[in-house]
Amino acid sequence: MSVRALLGLREQCLHEVGLEDIFAGVKQHETQAALDALPMLLHETDAMDKDKKPHVLLQNVLAGNMFDWGATALRGALAEGSLDLDKARDQITWRPEFDNGTDFVKRIRTHQYKHAVVFVDNSGADVCLGVLPFVRFLLQRGTRVVLAANSRPALNDVTERELIDIVRRAGLIDSAFQTNLLSVCGTGSSGPCLDMRKLDARLVRATRTVDLVVIVGMGRAIHSNYFARFTCDSLKLAVFKNQMAADAAHAQIYDALCKYEQR
Repeated sequence: MSVRALLGLREQCLHEVGLEDIFAGVKQHETQAALDALPMLLHETDAMDKDKKPHVLLQNVLAGNMFDWGATALRGALAEGSLDLDKARDQITWRPEFDNGTDFVKRIRTHQYKHAVVFVDNSGADVCLGVLPFVRFLLQRGTRVVLAANSRPALNDVTERELIDIVRRAGLIDSAFQTNLLSVCGTGSSGPCLDMRKLDARLVRATRTVDLVVIVGMGRAIHSNYFARFTCDSLKLAVFKNQMAADAAHAQIYDALCKYEQR
């Protein structure tokens, strides 16, 4: 039995006994804290040199992905509230066999993507401080972006309904998030992994013309799509936070995965 199947079974069992969203309170608290921190983060990134900014945005996506209640190694720090974006970034290690983010940075310097889909992971700092600033960067370059989130709850993963509200609130902070270039759609999933064969029909229709696929998170980018190949450019962003997943890839805990493939 695969890790993906086990994770799906766990969520099914929780739902069957009436535990639809056991992390609802945690997600609300962490999302509010992250949105409160978003204005300063956007100000800091806007002040950066244009050549440095893409690198920092990628680092922040990975730092945000450390805020994962499904990762046993991090659960203590999350419960204590002792993990912040800077500390998370410092814990991540970058090894060339798992990181070719510089190739993506070089690509976007000379190429403008027309349509991207970003499969998001956790609520709170992950989506608000990691994904949204990166998406804002794409939007400012004229890229149409579809944010794809779970249709139903799993762990502290953000859902489509929650993400719609987060984007609305982010729009009150920065008008870049109010553009018609940005939309939110459900994946059809209720688990922490991502099966590309079972995507919601609405999402399939909304992403027919994408020329960039971005997958965020260990469950989606490592457990279930590590070897996935696409007919367009792709970017997989995650942190190895599980020993079994790290061992399978010959990685270490907290190694970054920044895997860019150009088609």
